[in-house]
Amino acid sequence: MSENTPLKTEDVALKTVLDLHTLLSDHLKGNITLDKKTVNILTLVLNSCPAVIDDLNHHIIKIISDNVIDSKDLPQFILMFKDVINVNMKDLKKIKVSRSDVIILIESIINILIDTNVIKTGEKKDEIKALLSLSVQILDSSVNLSDNINCSRFMCC
Repeated sequence: MSENTPLKTEDVALKTVLDLHTLLSDHLKGNITLDKKTVNILTLVLNSCPAVIDDLNHHIIKIISDNVIDSKDLPQFILMFKDVINVNMKDLKKIKVSRSDVIILIESIINILIDTNVIKTGEKKDEIKALLSLSVQILDSSVNLSDNINCSRFMCC
């Protein structure tokens, strides 16, 4: 299959699943360097909540299905983090992994996929990693929507 031939979703899914599982297996054998905390979380998730990896894989397939990863994928990155965590939170709580830990784990996995060219970025690797980091920052920030704003001074009420 040539580099310019669009991949069918099934081909992308199979490639991503195989590479992701191989990649994570290699990590557990020590071929990929991650910090100790991320290693522990990855091991816990792989052993106790493999659905997290499956959900992550599903979102990765969605993001790379157009064979281009660019700034238009930022909302998909954010939704990927949110959905993977929210859908699996019940199981993640059982193994005492925080949302923040899972966000760091997902970011690490995506960075590994980019660095190993499972997710191809061409010359935009730094841009895509910046988008990924921005997604994490957006998720880490919060806006308290329950507080009322006194706007009588501006006569908007």
